Amino acid sequence: MDIRIILCFYCCPVRAAIGSAILDQGGGLSARLQAKLISGVLHGMFQKGRLPGWMQKRLEKKAPEERVYMERMMEMFGIGSTDMAFVRKKSICSQFYSDLVTPLGDGISVPGTVVYIFYAVKMGEQYEARYRQHFKEPDIRRFDMQHEELLVCYPRQWVDEVRRCCDITHI
Repeated sequence: MDIRIILCFYCCPVRAAIGSAILDQGGGLSARLQAKLISGVLHGMFQKGRLPGWMQKRLEKKAPEERVYMERMMEMFGIGSTDMAFVRKKSICSQFYSDLVTPLGDGISVPGTVVYIFYAVKMGEQYEARYRQHFKEPDIRRFDMQHEELLVCYPRQWVDEVRRCCDITHI
């Protein structure tokens, strides 16, 4: 599911913002295999503090702006900047697996609540379709960006957008 929800309880308990949520759903053997694969790669990165060689080679072939985005994503995960060796492979696997197998209903609607979704258009149209499937009348904010790019590359703009969603005009 990979949902990061920002609930603006301190200003108004009827808003939620979802940033570039993937909302992947799966089950059975497929979910277990995906979780094992992802946890193996991420755990290795956390233990060593760097990308695996094959990933580093792919990164080096990317355009400069794409490399900046990928480097910021790694910074967000603490890769190369923070000792993340304490993160257990089993924890990564369990979280990823539970995200896949936890059912998410369709047409979710809570009276008086607005769901704001920061939609990274470069992820693909299928994600907008998922948002519309799972949430009734979501307020979709489109950004011509990749997954989490608004957060990792433009944090000030991300904060401003959250503030607009929550009607926060002062801090």
